[in-house]
Amino acid sequence: PGRELMISDAGEILLRGETLFQGYLNRTATQASALVLPVNADGWFASRDRGLIDAQGRLQVLGRLDHLFISGGENIQPEEIEAALLSLHGVSQAIVVPIDDPEFGQRPLAFVEASSFEPQSWEARLREQLPGYKIPDHFLPWPAEQIGLKPSRSDLRRRGMQAFPSHGSPGEL
Repeated sequence: PGRELMISDAGEILLRGETLFQGYLNRTATQASALVLPVNADGWFASRDRGLIDAQGRLQVLGRLDHLFISGGENIQPEEIEAALLSLHGVSQAIVVPIDDPEFGQRPLAFVEASSFEPQSWEARLREQLPGYKIPDHFLPWPAEQIGLKPSRSDLRRRGMQAFPSHGSPGEL
């Protein structure tokens, strides 16, 4: 109650209302001058989440805009692949990150925590749920050493690039 919701043309969830985020506490003058206002001129707060309104009028959050990557001209939202992995028997955690690929620009790589490590089985099951371009090229075990509840996507991406350096950078031959 008291809030409005809209999906932008880019698929971003926008919110407006009296009880929204108003700014940051304890910012220095330098930080404040570089701070982007939390709402636009019309009062809409850009959440940086991608979403859609389904046929029943319910909001479906698809993932973070800053996680989206492009592979061979196709948009890939890692959270969609993660949800599919989490639906598989024995999988308890999954994070998907892009790694550079000379042919497609970027390709998905999945870090998975599961009762048993079965990448071939996961790939086959994912093919029943997702288009082929969204199937991770590689699966790696969930990192044993981590700080906090989840490892950061940027740290996992670095690990993926170290594990598969032959992927190279886009445009490399």
